[in-house]
Amino acid sequence: MNPPEAQKEALAVLNGVLESNYSNFYRKKYKHCTKFDDWVSIPFLTRSEMQRTSFFDRLFIPLGDMDMVRPTSGTSGRGILLMPKWGKKPQSYKPPLHVKYIKQKSLNRAVTFSGAHSYYANDVRNRLGIDYLYLDPGDMQTSARLFNLYKPEIIYGFPYAIASLVSSLSEKSLAQKVQAIIFFGERCSDTQWRFIQKYFANAVIFSEYASIETQATIAGPCTEIVRKKEKYVHPLPDYVFFEIIDSSGETLTKEGASGELVITTISPVVFPLIRYRTGDSATIIYSSCPCSIKTPVISIDGRIEIDRLRIPGGELNLAEIERVVSQCQEYVTGGDFLVQYIEIKDRYGVLKPKVTIELSWNKKKKADSTVLAKIFAQTLRVAPQYTYADGVREGKYEPLTIQFLPQDTNMGKRRIIRN
Repeated sequence: MNPPEAQKEALAVLNGVLESNYSNFYRKKYKHCTKFDDWVSIPFLTRSEMQRTSFFDRLFIPLGDMDMVRPTSGTSGRGILLMPKWGKKPQSYKPPLHVKYIKQKSLNRAVTFSGAHSYYANDVRNRLGIDYLYLDPGDMQTSARLFNLYKPEIIYGFPYAIASLVSSLSEKSLAQKVQAIIFFGERCSDTQWRFIQKYFANAVIFSEYASIETQATIAGPCTEIVRKKEKYVHPLPDYVFFEIIDSSGETLTKEGASGELVITTISPVVFPLIRYRTGDSATIIYSSCPCSIKTPVISIDGRIEIDRLRIPGGELNLAEIERVVSQCQEYVTGGDFLVQYIEIKDRYGVLKPKVTIELSWNKKKKADSTVLAKIFAQTLRVAPQYTYADGVREGKYEPLTIQFLPQDTNMGKRRIIRN
């Protein structure tokens, strides 16, 4: 699946960390890895391991060469993790495809949504000299007004935020001025992709997969994918050696296979990652591509487990849902629940979140699912002063629904699942 050069580079990274005088974390983890010919015998690296390890034990460069510490988003169900950033770009750095497109088209006015992407937006702005206007994904009415005034040619941001912006825009003629859209962050669903593609008919859409742990874009589209208007990506062999594994840890190689994305960083980084389990689900779409990138074409399908999910006007938070469930114990039994999240179009073609919560119910209470759904919606906060019911009243969300599970269900870890 990886070109031979990437395999050699991955082994060189492992050799390098064993020979390094810096990270104690690596020497302890890999001190028994003396044979490099059997790559799959090398243990996986997990986020929980890094969280249990001192930041300074993980640091792989002199402290003086580091210019900031960046927290990860914490949406993986595994908590926030502090990651160092290297101040200098490696000499081997190659910009993503959208950078070349922006240069060719001489585009220079962009909007970007604040949040995790601000880091990447600043980096691109500094290299391309693009003027940026930051939009707040939590205030789409103001963002839409600023968009109409600024008349941007480029949009950077999360798919959910751009889809929500479309629903708030009134001057559709300005959509024709947008020439490029670059997605970062959460996966873009097929529905979101078609919805945004239809509205910004003149724009070329680039779907980039960036890892906060690597501080870089590590997968992106090629010219062939862009030509086909697909939302797939290639793992970039200059940056990562990648694997897709099943639940038992076996490597998957066939088209159509889905599993967890595992990466080994090749490009120089502050904290090299060796067989790092990203927590992201991926599917192999094509085993090969006519372009020059010699890795398969894959789709990023989202987090395997997440504890929060951004929606227009706020977020679904696992801790908040647990609070609501605990307040409704007379209607439900136990603390297990499952949250199903989808996006559907209303009769006007606008995308709206639809949430279904599955619970084990109290048979003696004989709760009505419709009544309980209203109680949940009125209690569930998606922002400090904003409930799910508020979003339904304003037409932003579809009504919340409740489904009852058998009383003896044992679902294990509670989680939000995004469809």
